[in-house]
Amino acid sequence: MQPKLQELKTRLVEVNDLRSAAALLSWDQTTYMPPGGAEARGRQMATLGRLAHVKFTDPAIGRLLDDLRPYEASLLYDSDEASLIRVTRRDYEKSVKVPPSFMAQFYSQAARPTRRGLGRARRTILLPCKRTWIGHST
Repeated sequence: MQPKLQELKTRLVEVNDLRSAAALLSWDQTTYMPPGGAEARGRQMATLGRLAHVKFTDPAIGRLLDDLRPYEASLLYDSDEASLIRVTRRDYEKSVKVPPSFMAQFYSQAARPTRRGLGRARRTILLPCKRTWIGHST
């Protein structure tokens, strides 16, 4: 495998880990988090979102994508590696246009009270309805 492709994959795994951690915080917020934790959770999600964005828009990733262009051209268009490079390049070119401060603000908005209210609604309305339905269907 191309060493530059391996480096790109390593960097993308780190970005994915940060995004996955933010998604886990969001899930926890909507399912279990007490309402008083919204401010701290917003801060946590903003930090993870900003870090993921900064890592993904690092100029080193852009250089790797440029360096991998000839390798990508030598592969079948539908191959996994060519697709990874192509899709990553498309996402990278879009992402570099967005400032990290905007991404931090975007992620912090996920902790708004309306989001907590949805989690509360799921616990108090949807889950009892689901339990009732499951009880009738067995």
